[in-house]
Amino acid sequence: MNNPYNSVGKHIGPTNQKEALLMHMQSGHEVDFQEAAILGISQLTGRIAQLRKDGWHFSKREESGTNRYGNHYRKVFYSNPRRV
Repeated sequence: MNNPYNSVGKHIGPTNQKEALLMHMQSGHEVDFQEAAILGISQLTGRIAQLRKDGWHFSKREESGTNRYGNHYRKVFYSNPRRV
C-alpha cells in the first residue's frame, strides 16, 4: 500500500518562496505578478527585495498598455538572476 507519509523528510525542491522564485527564474523563465501567483508567491516584490538583500541581481522589463476596459496598466517582469 502506498503511504503518502513515506516521503516525509525526502522533500526535493524549493523549501520556501524565495527558493521557488529563484529556481523558476534560473530555469530561464520570466516572472511577473501573475506567474508568481501560480507558483504560490503572493508578494513578488517582497521576495525580490529579500533576494536582492541576499546578493542577487535581476534583469527587469516593464510592459504597459491599455486593458479591454480602457484602463492603463503596467507589468514588471523579472528574469536572469545572477550573484554579484
